[in-house]
Amino acid sequence: MNQPHTKNRKSKIDKLPDEIKSALNLLLREGQMSQQEIRDEINQLITDAGITDDDEYIKRNAMSRYAMAFEKGMENYRQTQQLTQKWVQQFGEKPQTDIARALIEIGKSQVFDFQMSALEAGETIDPKTMGQLALAIKRLQEAQTGSVKLEKEIRRQFAEEAADAISQELNGEDGMSEQFEARIRGILLGKA
Repeated sequence: MNQPHTKNRKSKIDKLPDEIKSALNLLLREGQMSQQEIRDEINQLITDAGITDDDEYIKRNAMSRYAMAFEKGMENYRQTQQLTQKWVQQFGEKPQTDIARALIEIGKSQVFDFQMSALEAGETIDPKTMGQLALAIKRLQEAQTGSVKLEKEIRRQFAEEAADAISQELNGEDGMSEQFEARIRGILLGKA
């Protein structure tokens, strides 16, 4: 009896051991071989590993679907890289904290998109993936906190340097009292 096709059912390729799936992904990414050649190579690896005696374990249609999904994933990856490069170019001489903040936001967006895609498809996210997402969110929050602390430290150092420069420049000139200089210093350091 044939099993009904469901969206949540894993493909044969998804069930492959990590080392064989990694080899498949590498061959697809390199783009040096046709899908048929890649399929033959991977089917041979599957047979050699003793997973099955079927030398056509991965069928042509399954290979085509997987290759299309893989290419779509690679295209998304390339677009993310291009976007990141554009942001880095746009920020140019701005502090590293601006770049870090932008990259953290990209990471948050990716986690959100993944979760929304699963919800829209009516799929449940397995516990292992949920744990990895939770860890990713935690790390993004830690990175964001670190970025904010770094930005505050940069501002504090800049304010101290500005206050020192003002004190040295004015140093009691033009009838300015030490109290007034201390007040300017206090304002600058208070804003940091």
